[in-house]
Amino acid sequence: MNRYLASFGFFLALFAKISAQDFSYLPLVQEGTVHLTLFVEKVDNQSGQVHINGSDTRQPNVPFLWNFGDGTVILGWFPQDHTYNDKSRNYVVTVSSDGESASTLILFRAPEYVPVELPNRSLVMVETKERTLISRWYDPVETRRFNPEDFGVLNRECVQHVASAMANIQLEYTNNKVWFCDNQSFNQIIYKAGTSGGYSTWYTSPPSFAVGSDAFRNQVWWNTLSHEMGHNISLNFPSAYHIGGRIDGSANAIYSETMAQILGLCTGYDLINQAKQFGLSDDLAYLLRGEFNNGFRIVRDGYRSYIQNLAPFVSWNDPSTLADETFGVFMTLAFEFIKWAEQSDEKVSWYVTRLMDFFSYFDKNWEDQYDRSSNSQEGNSFRSTLMVAAFSFSFKEDLRDHYRALNFPIDDKVYLDLMNQVTTGSEGLKVWSEISVYPNPTSDFITISGLPRGTEVKVTIRDLTGREMISMIAAEPSKPLSIDFTGFKAGIYVVGIYESERILRFFQIIKE
Repeated sequence: MNRYLASFGFFLALFAKISAQDFSYLPLVQEGTVHLTLFVEKVDNQSGQVHINGSDTRQPNVPFLWNFGDGTVILGWFPQDHTYNDKSRNYVVTVSSDGESASTLILFRAPEYVPVELPNRSLVMVETKERTLISRWYDPVETRRFNPEDFGVLNRECVQHVASAMANIQLEYTNNKVWFCDNQSFNQIIYKAGTSGGYSTWYTSPPSFAVGSDAFRNQVWWNTLSHEMGHNISLNFPSAYHIGGRIDGSANAIYSETMAQILGLCTGYDLINQAKQFGLSDDLAYLLRGEFNNGFRIVRDGYRSYIQNLAPFVSWNDPSTLADETFGVFMTLAFEFIKWAEQSDEKVSWYVTRLMDFFSYFDKNWEDQYDRSSNSQEGNSFRSTLMVAAFSFSFKEDLRDHYRALNFPIDDKVYLDLMNQVTTGSEGLKVWSEISVYPNPTSDFITISGLPRGTEVKVTIRDLTGREMISMIAAEPSKPLSIDFTGFKAGIYVVGIYESERILRFFQIIKE
């Protein structure tokens, strides 16, 4: 896969993904400014009358086209009143104007779901009582319960079922390498926050998170729930040396916020595309679409701002300022990961799982280099290089120069050390430390020796723009492989060695 896709290639990928999946973020990647908005102000369940309002910042002089979903189509302005005769079902209202449309769901009855059985190791419960949760890292947490009046059209049981489905998806991303409470489960608790918004208390037993008192009253904050669960998963990972607590502080966001955005939004993608499998009705899937699309738009707009402003790379959030200086960086990382995962050949979950596989190698050495307590140049470079290496591993492509163009500082030695550690690790991966490439520098040929036997080995050569110069299958891996560099310009090239499409090693070669 080439990061430097031409526009034609992008639209081919867009068409293929949308054709294969019911839900996709790809249409939002190129979406321009949204001018038309639509919202429901009142629904009378007795009479069937609804009051709908909205706006169009373009201020058109031609009336909007209204489709009320019950066979009624009119031309008209905002607001509109409409009466539905059949109040036993819900309706999607669509308003169109000048090539743009907006829609909303009219709810006369609660969206249905089938409470399909979910694994009891990844259940999510909305707190029904006030209690103290013990802590494995920081102070104990006092929870606040959600009362019946805190729920709107979707009741507690529905929220718990959908949230548990999301938690099940996220747990599968980790290959069960997450910390399990009592070595048995990763069940989570949602409790009421004292303020609006949400936050993770990943360190409690069981893991927990808080959301505002209005999180369930009208439109459920599905994206927020998935995001906070993403924090809980990524900070309680890996089980042997969980990252949470070891990167906390002013330098945490490049990992923790990037991962929460990726896990949260990719979970939404997989949940909506598997809605029937989890027993979710079309109406419930519609509500989920709206929430996760809005979440992706926030990430996309953060990326656009970073690119348009040529923002400097920052991995340290200055505690003395109100602004989050790292916002553009982690939004750029999250946006590009999700976009590439959708455009690429495998399922989105495949790339997320590889990302988690990479971070399963987090250890004391990585923690020390992360340097969470210091705004040092070395720590800044390591944090940047760590994320770029993780993405390179996920997509099986060297992304260093792509991110250098986005002002990310990258240490080549650290990058190669990380990649070699992950791709020659002992957890189910063969060790090919005997692979070598020489001479380096070279003026004509390089030789690759020590390739694994009895399997298909692919070798690629790329320049520093990411352009593939050579891609070949080693005919006889048991013998040294010679590659002609005489036609290459002087410069640095990256040799990639793959076994059955899995990265084994990267080497940098200097052509004189």
